[in-house]
Amino acid sequence: MLRSEVDVMILAHHGADNGFTTKKFLNHIEPDVAICSSDYDNKYDHPREEIRELLHEQGIHLKTTKTGDVIIRSTGDHTGGYEVINLIGKSTKESSRVEGLFSKKSGILDANGDTLRQRYGAKKSWPR
Repeated sequence: MLRSEVDVMILAHHGADNGFTTKKFLNHIEPDVAICSSDYDNKYDHPREEIRELLHEQGIHLKTTKTGDVIIRSTGDHTGGYEVINLIGKSTKESSRVEGLFSKKSGILDANGDTLRQRYGAKKSWPR
């Protein structure tokens, strides 16, 4: 069963146009970000242009490991905010950043351990 709470998806087969990543599929899972794993010199030009266009039409941010690592980092107080950073290869410099993203499961995250420790303190107990 496909879930519709997807925030970040990893593209199938390096973003090949193989019939898996379709408009219908993307409309169902509604990701904010798609990540393509590929290297800079890939001979198949992944992600494929058709997939890049589809993601753009759907308003989905595309990040790729072609240029460097992709980092997804929680922001704020661990209750749902996150950002995605694309690094320049073999460095800590950024090539791009998407800020202000918010998890679809933020209500669940409100009760995670990090949030509870931050709210009530590390030594105090919190309601269960």
